[in-house]
Amino acid sequence: MPGRVLMVAFHFPPSGAVAAQRAHKFARYLPDFGWTPLVIARKPDPMHPRDDSFAGKPAPEEELDPFEWSRLLGVLPKSWIDPLRRYWFLPDPESGWRRLLQRRLPDLVERLRPDVLWANSVPTGSLVAAAAVARALSIPLVIDFHNEWTRNMYYRPSTPRHDAAHHRMEREVIETAAVVVTLNPLHTEDLRRRFPNARVETIENGCDPADYPVAPPDPARRPLVLTYAGTVYGHQSPQPFLRALAETGRTDVQVRVVGDSFGQFQGGSWPFKLSVEGHRTHQELGGVFSESSAFFLCLEPPAARQTL
Repeated sequence: MPGRVLMVAFHFPPSGAVAAQRAHKFARYLPDFGWTPLVIARKPDPMHPRDDSFAGKPAPEEELDPFEWSRLLGVLPKSWIDPLRRYWFLPDPESGWRRLLQRRLPDLVERLRPDVLWANSVPTGSLVAAAAVARALSIPLVIDFHNEWTRNMYYRPSTPRHDAAHHRMEREVIETAAVVVTLNPLHTEDLRRRFPNARVETIENGCDPADYPVAPPDPARRPLVLTYAGTVYGHQSPQPFLRALAETGRTDVQVRVVGDSFGQFQGGSWPFKLSVEGHRTHQELGGVFSESSAFFLCLEPPAARQTL
């Protein structure tokens, strides 16, 4: 029977991080199914974009403001930072958040009296903290995976000891959960094979057309406007698409890269017009959609399974 769900969401509006949208949409639509969401979020990180489009809908019950020792590594040479973070901080660099969350959650459970505890995997430390509290307080736990953990294309443990620790934490989290949710059917099937006693379901990402007005498509638009809207990092680079498009010889096109919040992409010179923009608020995307002829994904081969 529906009741109250305490939601742990590291990213949540007014955070403009892309991960905030999935948690926000769960919180926004759960009341339609009789559930009252009570959100515990991280105070918006000044290192991430801010998006007030959906702030307060609903508002978090509490925002935690952890101190992260891993941020101090930013003074070191760039090539040192990621290896040292992987070695010193498990399961992720947000160790301050994990410890603060695990310390605060029991009091929040006592005060808010939820029927279910929910946590998503950005970062994975949220799952570790929530699972520990769920076991201690015997409260049902639902975990929501944005991406895979030990099967992730970016998973590079520093040593065999680190690899064993990650697998142990992943197993403990999944075995603690009453339900595991993924957004990718391939991830769901992988977890079902590896953890046959776990209940694993898929809830894919979606789009609510009511969020913003979009003009009807204009088949006569020239040049054709081809848009990528999203973060640029790692294997998510527009370069393969741009190279393929250049090989066609077409010049009646314009390419837009929207959402390069951290300046990761250098456009270069192409036989067609290319523009690169930073963060746009979620509600501004209606204008981006209206001005576009089509959209493309930035996924190099190691990331291709994310689309299946």
